[in-house]
Amino acid sequence: MKSLLATLSLLICSVSILPAFADDGVESSWRHQVELGLNGASGNSETLNLHLGFNTDYADPLKTWKFSSAYDRSKSDGDVSANRFFADLKREWIWPQNPWFSFLQGRYDWDEFKDWDDRLSAAGGTGYQHLKNDSWDIASRVGLGGSISRGDDEDIKTPELILALDLGWIISEFERFEFTTAFYPDLDETGEYRNLTALNWSIKMAEARNLAIKLGLRNEYDSDVSEEQENNDFNYNLSLLWQI
Repeated sequence: MKSLLATLSLLICSVSILPAFADDGVESSWRHQVELGLNGASGNSETLNLHLGFNTDYADPLKTWKFSSAYDRSKSDGDVSANRFFADLKREWIWPQNPWFSFLQGRYDWDEFKDWDDRLSAAGGTGYQHLKNDSWDIASRVGLGGSISRGDDEDIKTPELILALDLGWIISEFERFEFTTAFYPDLDETGEYRNLTALNWSIKMAEARNLAIKLGLRNEYDSDVSEEQENNDFNYNLSLLWQI
């Protein structure tokens, strides 16, 4: 837990200084979002599910920043069944009048119920903008990177390839859809890989333009897990999204 708190402090400091890297006079282009989801039940059994999230992004003609994070905790009849956190930061360098771009990405994961305690991963490479207009934003990325999974026994270092697809669709003034999937083949062990997939669908409330209802789906697949673990780790949430 101390490692998680220290990492959270570092992430908060890092995100707080991101506007300093934006061009003068365009800081208003930053978009910040806070998510809150809470549901429970009592009777024959008692359950409580909590979802917290913070996202921010920025774009200008030469670069983009995108930060996303979420904390999820589930409790049933006094037993914690899920307790996880992730934070992801991506930076893209855009080449004017050219569909190609370059990127760097870093991610931190903490999960109480995984084989590891926490995991740090980073990757960099190039991407291609397949389509970008007022409604659609479709791009793919390929690069090299690695991850370090830290646990009680030993740290596992894994060199990885990254193959990713990012899709954004502005359906209407009130509705937005986002999908991203990334495959991380293990460069040391042939046939082993990770996959992270996320889908988000948000609908703005007509009476309050800065509020929206958001459905989020996330799945993490790992081909190399212990017998006690499932290969797929799927979770979903319905939350209130506040744009600030």
